[in-house]
Amino acid sequence: MKKCFTLFFPAFFLAIVASYAQNAQQLYFNQFAVDYDYQAASFVVDTPPPSSPVARAFLMWSKNFTRDPSTRGLTLDEFDKTGNFLTQQINLQPGSPTEYLLPKKIIKAKLVKGYYLLGYIIRSSNQINGQTVHSTPLVVRMDENLNLVWAYRVHFASLNGTTAQALIEYNDIIEVSNSDLVLAGRFSDVPGQQNRVLMTRLNQAGAVLWTYQYFLNGCNAEALSLAEAADRNIALTGYIEECGSTFSGPRRLLYGAFTAAGIPIVIEKLSGGQALSGSKIVRHTNAPGSDEFFITGYIDLVNASGAVNKQVLLLDIKESGGVITVSHIGDAGPEAANDLVFRDLGGNNYYLYLTGYTGSYYTNVKTEVFFLWLRYAGGLYGLAEFSTFPGMNSSYVARRGLEIKSAGRDRFAILDNADAFLSPQQRTFTNVLIRDLNDGTGNCIKLHQPPVTRYQLGVTPVSYNYPRLIFTGYRDVLRPFERVIPRPECGNFYIDPYNAFSLAPLVEQLVEATTPAAKLLPDMRIYPNPARDQLYLDYGTTLNKGNIIARVFSTDMRLVKEVVLPGGNRNEVSLSGLGSGLYFLQVQYKGKVRMFQVKKE
Repeated sequence: MKKCFTLFFPAFFLAIVASYAQNAQQLYFNQFAVDYDYQAASFVVDTPPPSSPVARAFLMWSKNFTRDPSTRGLTLDEFDKTGNFLTQQINLQPGSPTEYLLPKKIIKAKLVKGYYLLGYIIRSSNQINGQTVHSTPLVVRMDENLNLVWAYRVHFASLNGTTAQALIEYNDIIEVSNSDLVLAGRFSDVPGQQNRVLMTRLNQAGAVLWTYQYFLNGCNAEALSLAEAADRNIALTGYIEECGSTFSGPRRLLYGAFTAAGIPIVIEKLSGGQALSGSKIVRHTNAPGSDEFFITGYIDLVNASGAVNKQVLLLDIKESGGVITVSHIGDAGPEAANDLVFRDLGGNNYYLYLTGYTGSYYTNVKTEVFFLWLRYAGGLYGLAEFSTFPGMNSSYVARRGLEIKSAGRDRFAILDNADAFLSPQQRTFTNVLIRDLNDGTGNCIKLHQPPVTRYQLGVTPVSYNYPRLIFTGYRDVLRPFERVIPRPECGNFYIDPYNAFSLAPLVEQLVEATTPAAKLLPDMRIYPNPARDQLYLDYGTTLNKGNIIARVFSTDMRLVKEVVLPGGNRNEVSLSGLGSGLYFLQVQYKGKVRMFQVKKE
C-alpha cells in the first residue's frame, strides 16, 4: 500500500509517552474482597466526548457478580487513563445463575456516535411474549456519553414451545460502511443438534434486516469473527468439523465470503495437523474486489508421542479464498491466539501484534497470557518479540489473553482473564496488561523465543444451503450495579488513547480512498498546535485559488468539517464549534495531500 500522508506528533504528546514508558499489569474485581468474580470479555480504548464530565480512557464489558445472586449481571464499566474506576452504566439480567451471563463484544461505532455491545443469556428470566427461551442474544446501543439508545433481544419473530428452545448465539459484531450492524455466531434448532453458522444484519435502529443459517456439509460449524471488505462484502472465520455419521469431529478452519445481503460467494475449510480454527479476521488492504485478510487462531500439530501441540496459526488470505502464506508459532506446549492488531508500514510490509495463551514456559500455572510481535514482509513472518506477563501478586492457575488494543504510541493494552481457586470453588478475575515497546527494562514481562515455521494448508470448498430465519428484536431493560476495584500488580499503569498508533492505517486508507492517485504535497507546516479556534496553514509557496480543500476528521475517521480555501501562500481553518480533543487535518491540492494530527484545546 502506497504511503501518502504525514502525521505530526507534537512534543507535548511525546513527553507524555516518555514519562510513562513502563510495562504494567492491573487486577480488577468487584466490591472490596477478591473472592468476588469479575470477568470482562471485551474492551475499547477511547476518549470521551467534550460533554463528558469524566476523563475516560477505556471501557470494559463484563460479567460481574457477588455472592448475592440478586446482584449478578452484565456491566459496562468506565476507567480513567491510570485504570481507576469511574462509573458503571448498566446491569442486565440480575438474579441469573453465573454461567448464564456471557458478555461477548463491545465496539466503538464509526458512523454513529457511541458504542455497540453484544451479550448472551441462557434461559433468560425475562420472558419474551410469555415464553422462557433457551438462549437470547442481546444487542445494546449506547451514545458517546454512555446513555442507552436501545437494547434488544434477538429471537424468532414467532415464538412457540419449539422455537423457544433454539440455541442462538452470536460471537462477533461489526459496524459496516453504511452504519448497519452484522452479527455472526451459531444456531441450532435445539441444544445438542447440529450447530450451523448464523449471520444477521441489523440497521442502526436495531431492526433485523435479514438472518441466515448456513448448513455446511452436515457438520457442526461456528463463526467466531467478522470483517468487512472494501467492496462491502462480509468475510468471516471460525471452524467447521470433519464429521461422518455424527455432526462432530476434528475441527478445520472455516473461511467464508458473503455479499452484503448475506448470499455466499465462497465457503471453504482449511485443513492441516490434527485440528485448527480461526479466532480473528482483519482486513489489511483497501482493494475493492481483491482484498486480503489476516486470520489467526490455532493449529494442533500433534507431537510424535501423540500429545497435543497447539500453536499460534497465522495466515494471509485473499477475499476470493486463495491462501497467500501460512505460518505457525510456538514451542512444545499449547499456544493459541485470540486477537490481533496490525500496523501498515507500506509496501505490503506490516507489524502484527497478537495475544492469547501459552502453556510452554511455566509449571505453576496451566497457561499464561502472551504478547506476540511479528514482522511480515515479502510473504514471510519474522519474530520480533514473544513475551509473557507472569503474575506478581495474585494467586491464579491460568490466564488467557482475550483482546489487544493500541493504548498509546507503541503501547498496547491486553485484556485477559485469570482462573483462581479460592476455597471452595474457582473464581475468575480480569487483568489489563500494558506492553510498552519503548521500555527496555523487561519489568513485568519475560521474553521467549519460539520458532516461526512456514506451513501449507489444504483448501477444500464446502457445500452449503442457507435457509432464511425470521428474527426480530424485543426490547430489554437496564439497571444500575456495583463499582469495580482495581489493584496495581506491577509497573506504572497508563493508557494514552490520544496517541494510539492504530489510527495510522485508517488515515492511510482514508487518504487513498479520497485521492487514489495522490502524491505528497510539498513541505508545509501548520500552527499553532495545539490550537484554540484558528489553525494556520503555511504552504511555503503560492497555491492557486479554489483548488485547496481542507478536511477535518475525528479520531474515528468521521468527517466533521470541509472547506475550500482561497489559495495563496497561507490560509486559515476555523476549528470553532469542534470540541476539545484530537483531530486529523487533510489538505488536498490537485491530487496531492498532506495529513496532520491536530489537538484542539
